[in-house]
Amino acid sequence: MKKLLLCICVFGMLSGLCLAADSSMGASTISAGLWEGQASLKALAGKDAGSSLPAGTPSSLSLTLSMQLFGQGKGALLDIAEQSMYGYPLSNVRWTEKRLHFELDAMGPGQEMTFEGLMTPAGGPQKQAAIIGTVNSKSWKGSFMLSLHVIPESPNEFSFPIKLEDGSLPGTLALPENALSAPANALSAGDAGFMQVPLVILLSGGGPTDRDGNNFNVPGRTNALKQLAQGLAVKGVACFRFDKRGSGEAYWLENPEQVTSLKIHARDAAQVIRQFRSDKRFSRILLAGMNEGAWVGALALNALAEENVFVDGLVVIDASGEEPEDQLAASLSGLGPEVQAEAGRIRQAI
Repeated sequence: MKKLLLCICVFGMLSGLCLAADSSMGASTISAGLWEGQASLKALAGKDAGSSLPAGTPSSLSLTLSMQLFGQGKGALLDIAEQSMYGYPLSNVRWTEKRLHFELDAMGPGQEMTFEGLMTPAGGPQKQAAIIGTVNSKSWKGSFMLSLHVIPESPNEFSFPIKLEDGSLPGTLALPENALSAPANALSAGDAGFMQVPLVILLSGGGPTDRDGNNFNVPGRTNALKQLAQGLAVKGVACFRFDKRGSGEAYWLENPEQVTSLKIHARDAAQVIRQFRSDKRFSRILLAGMNEGAWVGALALNALAEENVFVDGLVVIDASGEEPEDQLAASLSGLGPEVQAEAGRIRQAI
């Protein structure tokens, strides 16, 4: 009897390990993570539905979905490769262990798609547990299925969130090999086996550009800042990049009805600098800002100078030397008289 119980225990432990190691087995409950699958949609017939679709729209769509579901209240991002859409922020994301609800508004005004799913265990032809549900909008109807997958890890990149008063900015710290080979408890150049390395803090450009240099409003994915960070790591330079308010995983920190001001972005950037200024792993700290990020960096450094907090350099990437107000005026000069007049009234109000 004891041998039987021992065998059962061992079998249970091995089964649990296999389930954890093999992502194809899926999960039994909904949780934060990477969910991938398919959606099948059909255009609705009828005057009200069909008239709202652009000419040439196909009658059916088969889409590959990849959704990063974050913690409760922090939303989710969706990739649809067939539409060249990456990191699109979802709205009204709600989930429990068994039910999932979210809305996709990328199809234009009045075309919001509502996804309602239920966690379904593996069984029969369905080889893994999955979220299965329906898709509905004014012009489309269909179904979708998502299963949990393991997010691939980069060996030299680590999650490094920056705490704020009203949340946190998700970030990624990329370290060169000479820093990775140091003992975990080594903090300064005096510790055996550790060599301090310089650190570059990257500030992304205008709009909802995320830590990797991608903007969900721009089709495709360049990963420009991610590639820059990885290239610096190869050269022995550490690099930190983060999602600012309104971008990437931090999109929920921005009010959908209001764009975050440069002043607030600069305040957040200053907090990032403070975090690393006291970190003894780094010999030098440089700030690198791309277009609007350069302005944010300059504002942050001016504010920190009043606290006697400094960095070793500011790198300006693809930024103009003109005042933002002058740039705005130049961009509006080619518009019609009525639009210019309206823009002038808005500028005055701001």
